[in-house]
Amino acid sequence: MTTEVQWSELQRDPRGVAALADRGDVRVRRREGVPLLLVREDRAEAAADGALAVARTLRTALLHLDEAAHEALTEEFPWLDKLPVDDRRRFASEFGQAVQASAELGQWDVLSQALFEWRATAEIHADPSLAAELSRPVDDDLGPVPVPEGSSGTSDRWEPRFATSEAAKGWEELCRVATGPAEAWAALAERPARPHEPARRHRLRGRLAERRVGERTLQQWHLEVAGSGRVWYCTDAERRVVWVVAAAPVRPRVGG
Repeated sequence: MTTEVQWSELQRDPRGVAALADRGDVRVRRREGVPLLLVREDRAEAAADGALAVARTLRTALLHLDEAAHEALTEEFPWLDKLPVDDRRRFASEFGQAVQASAELGQWDVLSQALFEWRATAEIHADPSLAAELSRPVDDDLGPVPVPEGSSGTSDRWEPRFATSEAAKGWEELCRVATGPAEAWAALAERPARPHEPARRHRLRGRLAERRVGERTLQQWHLEVAGSGRVWYCTDAERRVVWVVAAAPVRPRVGG
């Protein structure tokens, strides 16, 4: 059972709060900021050991299930049905790896991010025409992405360029209706492969994880534009070029 105390109580009576922590976890409410959780070290270590044991067992079980693994996981994650069969198998394998890595590191955002990226990939496959567009190789260079009004355009680290005519048309439409095209351009030009907000900018998974652009096979990414649009791009680290391969002002939704 978790006991709640105020920050002022911890400051006023630390011994009393410590005594509460000996009996169970203590949630410390603060006037500003997320509450803190006070946990005894031995209980935290026991919980971490238990989580790791469960993670290893789950991964082993998924490996033994083989073909049935992704079918079992579909009951928990219905959106897996939107993925191609080979991607469902990849998901089962990567899910087990992410669970174990999270347990070993004590950082469950590893699993959370993997699930987010796979679900975003499933949203693309829910639209067959979009999935086909993001799968085909491209070999065009249609020039730089214009700097939207409101952006300084001072970044010289990466150069956003259009790789398809559809991307150029989609970007033009997005700039007309979206609220943050300047922010999107800056996101492409600065740290495109190391985002600050993984929920809004992340790699795709499975067969859409990479894309053939010219003579190179590059990572493929998704960028959400201020909740009102989306951009897909590939990063060419050698040339410091961000190839915009698709853009649209509307984001699809997948139930489940």
